[in-house]
Amino acid sequence: MFGTARRLLPHELLDGPLTVLAPHMDDEALGCGATLAAVAGVQSIHVVYVTDGAASPIPKTPWIGQASGDLSGVRSREARRAMRVLGVREDNLRFLDLPDGTVARREGELRDLVLALLDELRPQYLLVPFRYDRHPDHVATNRAAVKAASAWGEEAPQIVEYFVYYRSGLLPGGDVRRYVRPDQLAIVDASPFSATKRRALECYESQTTALFEWQRRPNLTRSLVAEVSASPEAFVLYSPTFSGSRIFKRGAGWVRWVQAIEWPLKRAKDRGVALVRSGDTKRTT
Repeated sequence: MFGTARRLLPHELLDGPLTVLAPHMDDEALGCGATLAAVAGVQSIHVVYVTDGAASPIPKTPWIGQASGDLSGVRSREARRAMRVLGVREDNLRFLDLPDGTVARREGELRDLVLALLDELRPQYLLVPFRYDRHPDHVATNRAAVKAASAWGEEAPQIVEYFVYYRSGLLPGGDVRRYVRPDQLAIVDASPFSATKRRALECYESQTTALFEWQRRPNLTRSLVAEVSASPEAFVLYSPTFSGSRIFKRGAGWVRWVQAIEWPLKRAKDRGVALVRSGDTKRTT
């Protein structure tokens, strides 16, 4: 699938201290959990959670149920357990607590926060979600990180993009990584740490189980967890030469269009399903 993309060992990709920006608790494990586990005993790893995670899962309509009042606390506790599994020290975790779903409106604030983190932590690598990773919080986190690194200057860390939402039903082939220039991709074999990655993901019970009666299914299904745990992890080593849509070998316009509409379409679909379910519930009571 990845053609002529470089195949690297984890320590070849990340051979120095690193900081991971995760828009939500579980993004870091989904996108690069196996690689983090592989280098945890050698490299200094900090994980920075951008949002409070309080918008997932929440009811799609207000009358079918309520979200947990302590969802952000639940998710931060899950993150601490998951990172212990991956070998990341708890005192190396940071929680910025920006409101979930609002990063695009607070991009400047996040840029300044990232600049402060770079000044404090001095990582050699800064891991961020892929620039077209569908969720608005992911896209805005990438933009803020790129702007912060640019402002930092010549000693800025190497930005390494990881993939969370790589699957897309609107893209021919169903996988955005197929469109990326293979000479800009780095592939890490996750198999030696696939079981570790899966255990870390299973710590996120709020995402892997249907906690509430109004949920049709968990955000992270069993099949999805199995897939991402067993699959190689793909990364882009950011280069200004291939900024924006120049990262794609083909279909750049199509990918940009899909990225713009897919998340709003998903939200509309989820609300529609919730409306149907609430109607079915009323008819059976």
